[in-house]
Amino acid sequence: MPFKHFIPEADTDDLLPMFGELTKLVGWSTWKRRIDSLRIELKTNPFWDTYLTERYGLEMAFGDVHKYFRSTNRLPWPPRTVEEFRLYGFMATFTRVHALLTSGGQRKIIGALTNCLEKDFGLGPLAFEMAVISHCLSRNFRIMFSDLDGNGGHDFLIVNESLEIEVECKHVSGDIGRQIPLRSFFELGGTLGPEISRAVDVGNEGRLIQVTLPERLSSNKAVQARLADQITAVLTGRSEPIDSTICTITERNFSLIGSPFSTSSRTDVTMKEVRSYLSREHNIENRHVIVNWKPDRAAVVVEVQSIHDDKVLERIFRNLADDAKKQFSHKRPAILCVHLSAVTEEQLIELADAEKSGVQTGLQRMISHLLHKRPHLHTVAVMTGGHIVQSTGEGAKTSFRENGPSYVFRNPDHPDANNPSVMNLF
Repeated sequence: MPFKHFIPEADTDDLLPMFGELTKLVGWSTWKRRIDSLRIELKTNPFWDTYLTERYGLEMAFGDVHKYFRSTNRLPWPPRTVEEFRLYGFMATFTRVHALLTSGGQRKIIGALTNCLEKDFGLGPLAFEMAVISHCLSRNFRIMFSDLDGNGGHDFLIVNESLEIEVECKHVSGDIGRQIPLRSFFELGGTLGPEISRAVDVGNEGRLIQVTLPERLSSNKAVQARLADQITAVLTGRSEPIDSTICTITERNFSLIGSPFSTSSRTDVTMKEVRSYLSREHNIENRHVIVNWKPDRAAVVVEVQSIHDDKVLERIFRNLADDAKKQFSHKRPAILCVHLSAVTEEQLIELADAEKSGVQTGLQRMISHLLHKRPHLHTVAVMTGGHIVQSTGEGAKTSFRENGPSYVFRNPDHPDANNPSVMNLF
């Protein structure tokens, strides 16, 4: 297998042919089934908007771009959303990688794309791999597609004048090790949404309802229905606070004065402000809150938690340790790229800043242990989504790129620990 290289950037004139090719490779019907199912879910449960954008943003962007193309015969430029920008980057790298592969490799990558569009995990893992490929190429490495054109193992091999490096990409679900899985939480939120709205309509103060579960939040519809019935009973006043085998529910009232809910308009308030208020005034750090309010009139906050702690780092470590053992040859420097899908850019920066200030984070301890356990690992790069930067070049040509943080851990005991070829990659 020869090493290959291409320029990862795409010109706007290339986007339409690439969009057409990405559509044809798996067939429009495959794309349409996924997009239609997402639109149905969003229509029947508006509470899912955040979850669907986070988990299936590329698929939804593909549907929006296809609709725009059908009415204008062109693609939207500049991209209207972060998801459209990421879609353009994905299709540029994917179609170029596809063109470089052997016929067997092409069948494998098309199968991977089809699988992503038919399975619950979506395009996230494949899109992350394409993004890492694009990044490595932008650093002037050539690439060999070890997994697609070879016999498995690490995802790809990159090389420059002095070194060959094995690279494996790992996309970590936001639900791994969590007691309150996001999908189950948003399903519950969709069920409770109408009752919470009615409680706000008849209310005249703030209500904080805290729901504690004895186990993990179930995705079973019958179990969720019983849980929703008990929360609804408290919302409607049919029941006092509950302590049962299903859940414990407590309630307390709070004044809207000084809260984000006292403003004259909902559009003036962001969820970031709401979460900051809940943390500051009610000691709620939990992201699993359902909030609805009428400005300066009434608000309802429902928090869902479990008595058991999350085991996120434990589960991530187990998965990464297994991958680092199985996927690499142990003969070359190895890089493990990890995408934390449910961690924001700000949260990853906070982790990095905590380490700089001398506070050893759980993530730092976990990766240090991983590097000790798997000494062939040279680097573990932990990443998340970033922000889009627009710039103007020669001839007033507009370009876009995504700037996101990488939390990089290097193995100080690796033989190539100080090799600049690896050090400068991330």
